[in-house]
Amino acid sequence: MTKRGLTEKVRQGLWQGHYGNREQPLDEPGDPVTITQMVLSIDQITEYEDNPRKLENPHYEEIKASIAAQRGLSNSLEVTRRPGDDRYIICSGGNTRLRILRELYNETGDEAFAQVHCLYRPWQGETTILANHLVENDLRGELALIDKARALQHIRARLEHDHGEPLSRNALIKRLHELGYTISKRQLLRHEYAAESLLPAMPEALAKIGGETVDKLRQLHRSAETVWQHHGREAPDLGPLWEQALAHTDGPDWTIQAARTQLVTDLAEALGTEAQRIDTQLDAALNGRPLADETCKPGPASAGYPVADDAASANNHAGDTLDDSYDPAGVNTTLPPGRAESNEQEGPRAQVGTYTSIPEYREQIYRLARGIAQRHQIDCHVFSWDRGLGYLVDLPHHEELTPPTTRWVWWTLLALSEAPSHVSQLPGDYQLGHALERDPETLRRHEPPATELATDFISHPSTTDVDFHDVMQLIQLCRQLRQADAERDITLWEG
Repeated sequence: MTKRGLTEKVRQGLWQGHYGNREQPLDEPGDPVTITQMVLSIDQITEYEDNPRKLENPHYEEIKASIAAQRGLSNSLEVTRRPGDDRYIICSGGNTRLRILRELYNETGDEAFAQVHCLYRPWQGETTILANHLVENDLRGELALIDKARALQHIRARLEHDHGEPLSRNALIKRLHELGYTISKRQLLRHEYAAESLLPAMPEALAKIGGETVDKLRQLHRSAETVWQHHGREAPDLGPLWEQALAHTDGPDWTIQAARTQLVTDLAEALGTEAQRIDTQLDAALNGRPLADETCKPGPASAGYPVADDAASANNHAGDTLDDSYDPAGVNTTLPPGRAESNEQEGPRAQVGTYTSIPEYREQIYRLARGIAQRHQIDCHVFSWDRGLGYLVDLPHHEELTPPTTRWVWWTLLALSEAPSHVSQLPGDYQLGHALERDPETLRRHEPPATELATDFISHPSTTDVDFHDVMQLIQLCRQLRQADAERDITLWEG
């Protein structure tokens, strides 16, 4: 009886449905805790609102045409979701592609553009997401200098908020490296200067110029301070006049020469002297020479300020050309209409024997090495560096070195960079450096015999005159930089 009664009770319970409060809804499933593939509609995803890229992608129409031709994306979008949010956000590049998908769907109604394969990554915090976008944009090499400068300001503010106190430059560089973003102190200084000293005065021109021009402006600014103090003025008082000169020349056709001419005019007026005299003194400061020995007569606005000592002023700035390069009569920095300047562009060939600063030698060596590599389609493995000989050559794919000439170009550029001899001083993101640390003999097992360099490359009929000329010029520039290193008692591999 007991057994039969229990069976009947169970039977009745099964017919009653779910026990408890049947009106209470089930909890929504949480987001995955590991990296997960998923398919989402474009309405479920939003662009990352703090995307470092503020200027329009210069390749927007090309990317759109490619996505339209293949009716979708060839690579998954990486997404994440803030806790409590309904919609996903782009977490590591891809904002441009998402915007294009929306445009194409609105234009065509094709459902192929309405959904997209995504790689979901668990939420890691605002600072990490911002750093991911900065890394992704920078790796593509399409981020304008000013966008990068503003992004670094933004991420520094977030890190300092998380840290609870201001970060030194060294501490900031370390935290950025932990987040996967590598930057040197020189590059950090460049971007700080662009965001803090140039952006308020010349936003339109700054959207088009690159790092080389920013370095020249910084040197011009410091040299103007030397002239200003030489006339008995306090350095901080130059700020408004400097911004005024830049703002007066800001525009799409801005040139550094126009800015300098305006600066000389404004300095001469403020100091109550001739523009020619200021221009001569500015030239001297830019080239690390002592200013004119004559006693400067303070202008009307300088009453009460002591006249700076000429020798002290010269000594304080005699080494400026070793930190930044500026040739007052040199490179033409006029911006072609509609074209933004970049440190990556090949530019005119270097003229051997015309450089006076270590950064300028490095810049020209890098441009020449990259130009040689570009002709053989391996320029994506040549990187600028602010130490050593000015560039590094990373590991290519094996098939890229199939043409014999290309193989010799890679080995020649690697040898001239001298990187294999300085493994312990190479940057952390240098793949070849990691390979050499693991196995110091890895290159020796693969390098071609040096005796074949002449017969198979330098004097081989297939080597073009352009390659021959540029390799010889690269060797000469490297020699001159090494000579400058010895003469100035500077260790190239220590900065």
